[in-house]
Amino acid sequence: MFDSLCYVSVEGKKIHIVNDEEEAGPSHPAEEPENITRSLSLGKLVELRREFTCQANESLLTWLLQIRNAMANDTVLDGSEARQLGSLSWGVVIDQGFGKRQEPLSLWQRLLSSVRERHLCKEDLHVQQGQWNMMEQGIRCLRELAVSEIVFSQDKGFPKSPDGVQYASQMRLKFAQLGSEIYSCYLARLQWREGEDKVGALVSKLSIYEDTIATPLRAHVSTVETKLAERVWSLEEKIEEGYQKLREELKEGIFHISPGQTRVSAIRSRHPPA
Repeated sequence: MFDSLCYVSVEGKKIHIVNDEEEAGPSHPAEEPENITRSLSLGKLVELRREFTCQANESLLTWLLQIRNAMANDTVLDGSEARQLGSLSWGVVIDQGFGKRQEPLSLWQRLLSSVRERHLCKEDLHVQQGQWNMMEQGIRCLRELAVSEIVFSQDKGFPKSPDGVQYASQMRLKFAQLGSEIYSCYLARLQWREGEDKVGALVSKLSIYEDTIATPLRAHVSTVETKLAERVWSLEEKIEEGYQKLREELKEGIFHISPGQTRVSAIRSRHPPA
């Protein structure tokens, strides 16, 4: 007789145990899998708090983006565990709202709901660095703008990833305004389809532009600036050499009064004009 087989699968914090000792049938109806909740340890909670706490002078959007990138959607907490994390955002309303709901929810879901309670609209949230001058900064700025769309969307089917958010006209305008001149010109000429193109597609185009045009252009400009600086330095050297030579000639008395001029001066001194 074979021993009963036990299959265990882990999903988040839930452990589903299925016992195959008896085959399901009319006399033995299949039973629902037994759910066993396993609480997070204190050490794990401390680790989560250290990983997800908002840093000093860090904007709320930057913090949310970093948490999203850290796969916070895979971290499931019940209400008690969420409250044990303590202050993550350094904002009383957000931190209190974080542990309000008792049912198991992902850390990301809890943050979204608590941020909505604190801020009325996406205009209340600001990107970290303001105007951006490098492509890396621009891509982060774009994704932060996408996070603000995620936070205030009431659509349950709205994308959970910033790259899946539509690159709408309002976001396009704000993103272009925050960019430096060289990138703003490119963004103004870039073709896009309202309601179709997504942030992830634009990120790919920006990366290609950076690699094929912007970076080589900056390298060329840097080379020209270096050569120009060398020429200016060489010219300054020549001017300094000419100035030193002139000083030496003056010291040697090249412009001194000639002997003839001296005799004329002596005669005039003996016979002053009437």
